[in-house]
Amino acid sequence: MKTALIVSSYFPPFHSAGGSIRLVKFIKHMSAWGWKFIVYTQDTPGDVASNETLSSFLLDELPEGIVIKRIGDLFSLPAARRALSGSSLGWGLNVFRRGIADLKTLNVDLVFGVTPPFSNALAAMLLAWFGKKPLVLDLKDDWVGSPTFLQ
Repeated sequence: MKTALIVSSYFPPFHSAGGSIRLVKFIKHMSAWGWKFIVYTQDTPGDVASNETLSSFLLDELPEGIVIKRIGDLFSLPAARRALSGSSLGWGLNVFRRGIADLKTLNVDLVFGVTPPFSNALAAMLLAWFGKKPLVLDLKDDWVGSPTFLQ
């Protein structure tokens, strides 16, 4: 059985379904082909996007055995948060820090990054590069209602 590490700051039940519906359908389909998934996503009090539970209906489509790791922002000091408000860089750096350790212990075969935001792609690329793993990027258009769209 193959294992993919997914980097996506948007994942159910939080945020708009538009940010994660394609990813959930992909996970559901590929699980039927024998793939296992570890998803790195925002912790509930994340700073990258609001935490409204808009996509909880997608949880029913996730396969059994999926590992969801909710990761917080690396910058926890108030001054750092103010300086980087609206940035997903702190979250991406923390994903990289946590991912390096997990790549060694979880037998990951592939790193999969979902964008936007592009810090996801950066974190996924660095994990794939340092872990010597293949990289797949899901480059999609922004969706209506996302924080980037609203800017």
